[in-house]
Amino acid sequence: MSPQDLYGPVHTVNDPCPEFVQQYLMRVDDLIRQHHPDLICLDEALEFAWDGIAWLGMPDLAPQIAAHYYNSSLRWNGAKLQAVLNLKGWKDAPPWIKDAFVADTEMDWDENQRPAPWQNEDCLMGTWHYQRDHGYRSAESVIHELVDIVSKNGNLLLNVPLPGHGAIDDAAVSVLEDIGRWLDINGEAIYGSRPWIKFGEEQIRFTTKPGVIYASTLGVPTAKVKIKSLAGEKMSGVQLLGSHQKIEWQQTADALVIKPVSDWPCPHAVAFKIDLIQ
Repeated sequence: MSPQDLYGPVHTVNDPCPEFVQQYLMRVDDLIRQHHPDLICLDEALEFAWDGIAWLGMPDLAPQIAAHYYNSSLRWNGAKLQAVLNLKGWKDAPPWIKDAFVADTEMDWDENQRPAPWQNEDCLMGTWHYQRDHGYRSAESVIHELVDIVSKNGNLLLNVPLPGHGAIDDAAVSVLEDIGRWLDINGEAIYGSRPWIKFGEEQIRFTTKPGVIYASTLGVPTAKVKIKSLAGEKMSGVQLLGSHQKIEWQQTADALVIKPVSDWPCPHAVAFKIDLIQ
């Protein structure tokens, strides 16, 4: 079977197949009309790119789809927009187009915090498709990636590849359960949080909620935790998520200094909740 049998007629950047384009638009329209989705994630880009088989990308169609989707959402929700559209290939697009989408990347994220929300897609196996002898990433690597991305105003979409029988295998389940246990303890620093004025320093990442800053460590501390970025913040207390132990801390002219505890509540990373004085 050739690629054309699977994907339809070949089309180029300058000569798209009109039948393919029409079918694509109809299928997206059908999705919008039938299901009223709150979020659509398209595995396409705002610019054309060659993948070795065909030109992929939709710089001409993306604005049309966005307008139709957002206008539909306004009708469904009484003039209140409740719709998110994720799309790739946003870096070289003009600002007026980029502002209409959530930037979506694959296994790639910036070193710095982004002003607008964004999403990174990654895989538990390190490759998109299941490979019998490949092995899985550690729970710690996924947790550190999640903490880093959220601190930079992003979201992590994690792919779990399935073997041929269609069920997640035991090794993957074990990693996912490990991640879940960590989130049960530290999810307060992740879910519903917003980025702080800076994403972090060294092995610490920040998130925030009203009246609170969360400082999550990438790894379990083995010595005093010194957080220079919080030296000047007015705070009333420090807690360790998942623990009832009293946390000893002090603010110096240079840093917030937190003493290590005798029993950390979880492996991989820990999160401190810093209560601010309003």
